[in-house]
Amino acid sequence: MKKLSYLSCLFMFLFFLGCSTSGYYIKDGYSDGQKAYERKNYSLSIKSFQQYLKKNPDSLMSELALYYLGSSYKNIGKKNKAIETYKKLISKYKSSSWVNWAKKDLQKLK
Repeated sequence: MKKLSYLSCLFMFLFFLGCSTSGYYIKDGYSDGQKAYERKNYSLSIKSFQQYLKKNPDSLMSELALYYLGSSYKNIGKKNKAIETYKKLISKYKSSSWVNWAKKDLQKLK
């Protein structure tokens, strides 16, 4: 429950931060991916985050999109894709707070 609360608060912070610095992620799939993830429509979430990451590989929200992409894969049972995505997040964003979450999820997948 604490993880969900923390994630929700962090998402809101990043959402408003992103709105103030750039409108890209709203039209390029991030918000669609987030909404789909919240509704547990992981297939749509995966498509949306993939689209977002393809168009915005180095944006402010890319590390968060990678985390949710990995989590979406995990939630539909695509273990190898989840592991691959979490490892990409860990290697690309070494100092991100999302790395800790990805490492915890990786441990659960092994």
